[in-house]
Amino acid sequence: MKKLFKSKSENFVVSSIIENDVIDRTSLSKVTGMSLPAISKIVRNLIDRGIVEEIGTSTSSGGRKPILLKFNSYYRFAIGIKIGLGYVYVIVTDFVGNVILRFAEHFDRTANPENTLMRLLEKSKERIKSSGIEIKKIIGIGVAISGSVDQEKGTLIFSSILGWENVEISKIFNKVMKVPVVVLNDVKSFTLAQVWKGAKKEYKNFLVVTIGTGIGLGIVTGRKLYVGNGNAGEFGHIVVNSDGEKCTCGRKGCLETEVSFGALVRKIKARDNFEIDKVISVSRENEGEETLLQILRITKEKNESLFKSSFENFKKFLGTALVDLVNIFNPPLIILGGEALEFGEYFIKDVSNYIHDNAFNAFGKNVEIAEDTLGEDAWSFGVIYLLIQQAFGKEPIIKEVMIKEKS
Repeated sequence: MKKLFKSKSENFVVSSIIENDVIDRTSLSKVTGMSLPAISKIVRNLIDRGIVEEIGTSTSSGGRKPILLKFNSYYRFAIGIKIGLGYVYVIVTDFVGNVILRFAEHFDRTANPENTLMRLLEKSKERIKSSGIEIKKIIGIGVAISGSVDQEKGTLIFSSILGWENVEISKIFNKVMKVPVVVLNDVKSFTLAQVWKGAKKEYKNFLVVTIGTGIGLGIVTGRKLYVGNGNAGEFGHIVVNSDGEKCTCGRKGCLETEVSFGALVRKIKARDNFEIDKVISVSRENEGEETLLQILRITKEKNESLFKSSFENFKKFLGTALVDLVNIFNPPLIILGGEALEFGEYFIKDVSNYIHDNAFNAFGKNVEIAEDTLGEDAWSFGVIYLLIQQAFGKEPIIKEVMIKEKS
């Protein structure tokens, strides 16, 4: 991605202005450790390019009042797109992450992925243009999608949830909008959103577990995302029940088959005393995220005792798997997120207590279990954060270093 700033010094000055919201030149010199003449020269250049604005004066104990500087957040914009099961959720932000526009579009899951994405992006492009945002001011598009991703190539390798394979997302998007494109697993994006905008930003190391149509894991160390060789965190595909249901990945008894919306719906539909098909027409249990959510909401409303009982195995398998995570990583914090938080009152407290009581030694007592506070926006925020960080020449994802043996 093309860097927006000419030098490390300019980069540092802009970052410092953003961090302080408003600041005068003298204070900026003290914060950065740079001389006042150097600051004045850099700031003048930034003002001429429309990156920084003068917005008035501050109070003074004597002499001329210092002029206040503020970063022009509308200098550039970023797009974050979450591709879900039958829908896309789009967010457009300014350069500091304030949401300018958000909308959703639905699509036929059985249609060709390339045609689907091109049609959705064309519609999204028109909505963005009609909002008054200039396409030339967009620094890039970040795409968050479930499954294994080749981030370097911008390709979805495989998504068992979507049923897509070898989809060249970056190339497809570049056909419609000539801007840089980054592609990231959706849970990884969700995790970066916690680093950027989450309620627990004071933590440098933590885990994120998302629960919904699938199960995912994000690993943060030193406020950076750890991805191993590219796709670390396929937590949903650890086997927890060897006699369980067949998973979309082909194996039996994955955590995702026992702890997900699909698992809850199967428990509900297995009960003779509540025929969900009479309430809502469903041809397949994996009809789509919205359908599964609708089934769960209706069940909760019409038969809460059945709804509550459907969480018994859910809590057991989730609690056991999370204890394993705590024993392996000994994290200070685990953030639970995803669509299942809508029903958090039926499992979070019990699962938290199970972790505290059953993790090794004092590991369970020392881990905080918190809930995501960003909601649906988190899926798109993470890739936007990645774009903005890269525009500053920073990389919030740890790159695996392979050490070759000497021949």
